[in-house]
Amino acid sequence: MILRTLRFFLDLVLGAAVWVFVVPWCWLVLMQTWNGRVLRGPPPDEYALLAGLLLGLVLMFWRKPNLLLHTWLHENAHALMCVLLWVRVGSISATSGQGGETRHEPIDPLRAVPILIAPYVLPLVLGPLLLGRWLCPAGTLQAILTFTCGLGIWLHLHGLWLNLRLNSFGKGADIPRVGHLLSYALVACSLLLLAAACVVVLYSSQSPLWWSRLFAA
Repeated sequence: MILRTLRFFLDLVLGAAVWVFVVPWCWLVLMQTWNGRVLRGPPPDEYALLAGLLLGLVLMFWRKPNLLLHTWLHENAHALMCVLLWVRVGSISATSGQGGETRHEPIDPLRAVPILIAPYVLPLVLGPLLLGRWLCPAGTLQAILTFTCGLGIWLHLHGLWLNLRLNSFGKGADIPRVGHLLSYALVACSLLLLAAACVVVLYSSQSPLWWSRLFAA
């Protein structure tokens, strides 16, 4: 009872702090990025981006996410955060419709929060697509990557919705263990910053200067 009360209090304090201070900052980053890029004109591969967004939207309403792939990505997000925090991972299991599990060494509460929230804030599919698009020189391949990024945006949102729907309630679910208020605040921050990253990448016509020079060499 005491532990539950303490967890509720920490969720209330930390969650409120993130909502009040961090989420508005993330929103400001997105708005500044939007005003600096989108309002200046269309993206370089606008038709490819539009096609990807439309196809992703159709797929989102037409088919449910593949549960085996979804669970595998979910558990690998836990494992990736473990690696980033120097937590040894024992095993990873994923099933279709029966959930999955990532076993790791015992950890302190400070590292438990980012590990538990990792599947809801890490874009394991969209992130690499954006990185590839950002590094790709202008041309046909860049247009293809722009298309896949547009598709990946909706797939990311679809998977996130499924994640939140399946893991917001219930014994042992990730969100209650982190705290609902804090979890949703962290998800909001992730979405806002990811949206800003999408704008920066998809409205860039050239790859970074240092990468272009390396690619040319």
